[in-house]
Amino acid sequence: ITVHSHFDTMESSRSSERLVSYGSISPSPPPLFSPLTLSSRVISVALICLINTLTCWDRYVTAGVLNPIIAYYGITDATGGLLQSAFIVVYIITLAITGWLGDHSNRKHLLLFSFTAWFLAVAASSFVPRESFLLFFLLRSLSAIGDASVKVIAPALFADYFKGKERGYAIMLFFASIPLGISIGMIIGSIITDSTIDWQWSLRAAPVFGLPLLIISSYLIEEPQRGSMETEGRILKETSHWEDIRACLAVKTFVFSIVGASFLNMYGRAVAWWGPTLLLDAMKYKNYDESIYHGISFATIQSFSSAMSIVSGLLGTTACVFLAESWSLGRCLSIGRSRSSLLVASFGVLLAVPLSLLSLESISFNLYMYLGANFVAPTVMGGTFPLLTEAILNVVSPSDRAMASALFNLVGSITGDGPAPLLVGQLSDMFAGGETHPAAVFLSLQKALIILSTFSAFGVIFLFLAAWSYPEDVRRREELTEEASWRGLRGEG
Repeated sequence: ITVHSHFDTMESSRSSERLVSYGSISPSPPPLFSPLTLSSRVISVALICLINTLTCWDRYVTAGVLNPIIAYYGITDATGGLLQSAFIVVYIITLAITGWLGDHSNRKHLLLFSFTAWFLAVAASSFVPRESFLLFFLLRSLSAIGDASVKVIAPALFADYFKGKERGYAIMLFFASIPLGISIGMIIGSIITDSTIDWQWSLRAAPVFGLPLLIISSYLIEEPQRGSMETEGRILKETSHWEDIRACLAVKTFVFSIVGASFLNMYGRAVAWWGPTLLLDAMKYKNYDESIYHGISFATIQSFSSAMSIVSGLLGTTACVFLAESWSLGRCLSIGRSRSSLLVASFGVLLAVPLSLLSLESISFNLYMYLGANFVAPTVMGGTFPLLTEAILNVVSPSDRAMASALFNLVGSITGDGPAPLLVGQLSDMFAGGETHPAAVFLSLQKALIILSTFSAFGVIFLFLAAWSYPEDVRRREELTEEASWRGLRGEG
């Protein structure tokens, strides 16, 4: 994390003359620029993180109650799988639209609109009768609007709330809220599936918290001046959608980060989808051997794994971010300080790759080794995506940050959520060769996931390349931002 310049604590009251334009700046600068108060920015970050937690919660609760949904609507497994595919399609479309709107409109209003759409879609989907599956399908697809929008808008807002280490802390909290939401959703889904409670209540839980959060957010989330941390509120000139994309793709660090993250996403999304199935197949393959699984049920192991995900996610994200900060200050090493954030991310993934392989191998002969590897791997790479996100915010123009976040998530979805689970399934079927014996089923799926795990090694290479180009891209962004700011002062915007 870059911490060479500390945040200027200007905590004076907000000026009534704060600039709120989002296009070209006026020939003369605002008479007084005063940033939002620290308390208002902290509250805004907390509320945005809660929104992120709820949208992740709802996204993954469906997987936990998929079997009851299939039985209730009388659909096939293939049709049930289309729920995830349709969600991803809407997710990708929303990323593309929000990426441009996030750089050219009021981000708070855009976030609240998307969260409102999410609330209505999720709440309504829990009341759809048996004979109206298409309506349920549509509403569950539209729920992707909330999750996609917050992933794009949050980093752009955080970049204008803070700079330096404070920005890193905000991003850290945001990414820590993701495993929290995912785990809550999976736990609630599992509990309701194993109980006599109607599955619809699993979809109603998040909106119960969402409504008061929406009302509070409409009052307390603040819209900062775009680029305020770098340009003192003077806004860079407005650009087109394609100009924003070209500007992002011209930054080497951004491109290397996207490619590296894409390789990581391929395995990450695949194991998230197939991991529970692999565990169940392993237990069947070993005939639930008590010397391996100690009489613990599949449901109990899964619930424990979900709880571990919360702890490892929070611990890993926090530890990696603070390690990067300490390194940048010279407390750990005196070399590589300007690249510390991306080097921590790179080394974290480098350590996680063999641990992931150990997890896949040990799942059929040592439960504790499997759980240990599953805990340590996400811990050592827990800071990868928050550190990558902060690096991207530091190398792209303030006027392109929402687009950069959209592209980052868009490519990740196209390479991870879309093809990865399908690719593993196809490889598994090919390796099994039509065999249905538990040994063939498990070993074929295990081999497919091992192949995907090697893709992470390619991701490490590109993350190190991003670390190499990072200092130069930061310097270039600072020069271009300063130049654009002075052009605005002279009325050339």
